[in-house]
Amino acid sequence: MPRPAAASLQVFKLRFPGQEENMRRATIAFALVLVTALGSAACVQRQMRIGANVAPSLIVEQFLRAANARDLDTMARLFGTKSGPIIDRDDRRAVEQRMFAIASELKHTDFEVVSEQMVPGRTAEATQLTVRLTADERKVSVPFTLVRYKTDSWLIEQIGLEVLTSPKN
Repeated sequence: MPRPAAASLQVFKLRFPGQEENMRRATIAFALVLVTALGSAACVQRQMRIGANVAPSLIVEQFLRAANARDLDTMARLFGTKSGPIIDRDDRRAVEQRMFAIASELKHTDFEVVSEQMVPGRTAEATQLTVRLTADERKVSVPFTLVRYKTDSWLIEQIGLEVLTSPKN
């Protein structure tokens, strides 16, 4: 008895004009997006390692911007103790008056965080930043003491305003 011929399976591919070129472009575009995304992630990760403790600097920056804008509410949410922001524990009217007075003294055209150092006896919970404020061609270094609030946040606990208000400056 004769053996049946082996069945051959043929696959028909439909091809459209320019299909291969479009696929090549899509693949290149996807690769570029992927490389860009991975490169950005690597840069962010590297920056986080270099600036070991950037959170206090960011808090001071937000506070100083709020002071210039007279945003007393934001200032009050960034100012406090390890127990929490001042706005959550003190009378709102008194807090606004205090923040207004602080904002008046901190008015500036530019600032720069020039140093950070530990606070002796409070190394795990506090840090001190020295900020150079520029106002009307006058540059003054102002100390800001920040305290850790909860586990991952910071609040400004004290500002050395005496360097701004003393007659020598």
